[in-house]
Amino acid sequence: MNGNDSHDADPDGGRETDLDRVRGVVNVDGAGRFRDLRALTHTFAAAESVADTVSAATRHPIAVKSEPHPFSDQWPFVPQGVPALQRHGVSGERGRGWGHTHGDTRDKVYDRNVREHAMLTALLVTEFAAPARDPPRLDGDALAGTSRDVDFETGMRAAGLWPDDWS
Repeated sequence: MNGNDSHDADPDGGRETDLDRVRGVVNVDGAGRFRDLRALTHTFAAAESVADTVSAATRHPIAVKSEPHPFSDQWPFVPQGVPALQRHGVSGERGRGWGHTHGDTRDKVYDRNVREHAMLTALLVTEFAAPARDPPRLDGDALAGTSRDVDFETGMRAAGLWPDDWS
């Protein structure tokens, strides 16, 4: 499922999601190929806390990287302040780039990893949705500043991902 196609956060996309009802977005990327997990938290302290809580409770390491990552399905929600966590398997390699291909097939994942990732993802979603958690929205100016700090502005503008209301 492509989050940016399924629940368009952009009202001009023909489907509008009531973002006030969305507590957080968890994007599952690269599940099952590698055992270790990384959580990209887009500078959201609440998303980092969710990953840390699940990691501690399960004693399964989840490496956290806090900088924004605009090149995936959670991105339409992030500039609008919705807390997001993108999790994926960590290979230790740079990767093959962006997007999915017809080479993304079931034979390239490991059943044990898929089961483990599914359980951890369910726990991440449950933790995000916990009634005791009220994740604050992120300020767009702060996110724009961080995106500049990590040199993403040029690439994001070229890809059409830089929001118009970010100066």
